[in-house]
Amino acid sequence: MDVDGAVEALKLLKVKNAIPMHYNTFPPIKADPVEFQQKAEKLGIVVTIPEIEKTFKV
Repeated sequence: MDVDGAVEALKLLKVKNAIPMHYNTFPPIKADPVEFQQKAEKLGIVVTIPEIEKTFKV
């Protein structure tokens, strides 16, 4: 799923928060998480981009 498809999914699911993952793990799913964050936040959705190989609290 590309960035625009992911943002469409957020709208369809009416989410309030999103955590992108599994992006850039291999070439067919290369995506920019910051672009996703910017587009989602324009819709009022809070996006948390976790650091690679780091833990975080939800």
